Amino acid sequence: MYVGLESAVDHIRHYNAELVPGLLQVEDYCRAVYRVSSTKSYDEIDQQVALRMDRQALLVREEPAAPQFDVFLNEAVLRRPVGGRDVMVKQLARLLESTDLSNVDVRVLSFAQAEHAGMMGTFVVLGFPHRQEPDVVYLESPTGALYLEKPKELTSTTSSCEICSNEHSTRCGRGPSSPP
Repeated sequence: MYVGLESAVDHIRHYNAELVPGLLQVEDYCRAVYRVSSTKSYDEIDQQVALRMDRQALLVREEPAAPQFDVFLNEAVLRRPVGGRDVMVKQLARLLESTDLSNVDVRVLSFAQAEHAGMMGTFVVLGFPHRQEPDVVYLESPTGALYLEKPKELTSTTSSCEICSNEHSTRCGRGPSSPP
């Protein structure tokens, strides 16, 4: 269900406290995540990794236009060497490269920020074109996924994104508006 919703959006806002979002993962990082969090066979993991790599085309598609992808990461995501040092070097390079895309904005919530709006957990807000459909908040857990659509749930989560964006994060990237 998530992949279908994701393919129809024009805006994704993603906060993650533990991992690089799947749309920005390199293959080895993705594989390491699936290996540690799954009881599936290597063949099943390879299929999941291939699907995730295919989904990344969403960020560069032309028709319909690629969605805006606003990513908020806890600093721990950058410091945890998922898959080992060499994999993490590739992953960090991929994160930096992704900021060259005009539709990708990656921000980091520093450890120096004691409290922040994302502390309650990882979430994704899926926004649809022309507001034909209401936004959907996606929450994932080891036992399944939850999709929230009630106005109060949306307002609360969207507010968290805005707070993270405006007050408590540092933009990543190589452009002129990025920190050195």
